[in-house]
Amino acid sequence: GNLTLSQLAQRLWGDWYWDPATHQFHESPKDCTTRVTDRTFVSFILEPMYKIYSACLGESEDEVNTLLRGLGVLLKREQLRASSRPLLRAALSKFLETAAGGW
Repeated sequence: GNLTLSQLAQRLWGDWYWDPATHQFHESPKDCTTRVTDRTFVSFILEPMYKIYSACLGESEDEVNTLLRGLGVLLKREQLRASSRPLLRAALSKFLETAAGGW
């Protein structure tokens, strides 16, 4: 079902695990059908941030744009063409803004 902001926050910061196969939260990784599961904070916050960081520092403009759009982050063309540091700053800022706006 749908979670409230409070319920999602508890699952992000607590010892909860996201099972991508069933799209459910579990209190133990043993309860997940997927063998390799991470805590929800890692799945929903850290992994996307690591992907953004890696893409901004080493991928082409098109690959960065594809990744960011998949995360709901839309940058202007001039932002995508910026050097690594301004691109990373813009991408992470928008990612965190998008995440906060969605809750």
